[in-house]
Amino acid sequence: GLRPRDNGAAAVGVKETTLEPTGYSFPATFIDETRRGVDLKLWDLPGAGTPKFPLSNYIRKMGIRFFDLVVIVAAQRFTETDLALMDELRANGVNFVAVRSKIDLEVRNANQDTGARPEEVIEQIRADIRVNSLLTDDRIFLLSSRRREDYDFPQF
Repeated sequence: GLRPRDNGAAAVGVKETTLEPTGYSFPATFIDETRRGVDLKLWDLPGAGTPKFPLSNYIRKMGIRFFDLVVIVAAQRFTETDLALMDELRANGVNFVAVRSKIDLEVRNANQDTGARPEEVIEQIRADIRVNSLLTDDRIFLLSSRRREDYDFPQF
């Protein structure tokens, strides 16, 4: 995979970075060897629920109803906006998964703050997402881009 500074990688930043829907193509064989000759297009969309991209018209404006799968990514707890977006996707029959990124930082911080074991922290976070998103565990992924071999990255 690409790293943030690699040519062709999605822009990253500490403020609202994605201002236009941007598509990135890559071969489906990266995901599934049975889909030779079929490429996938991943879309990086602006975040929902900001002044520039209010939730009230987000699904319509971004055309999300026509996506095969939506990946909702949050670096911290899912917000009310994230959960409302999930409800809208569910109401419109759009498949989606929830991704909690930077999970390595959460595990480290919880261990330093409370002495919690990594397995405890991961289960607490997964349970919180399960309850709030109404998703099953096979639709919830806890990831770290810095430690791709760990957590749920291999299954994702």
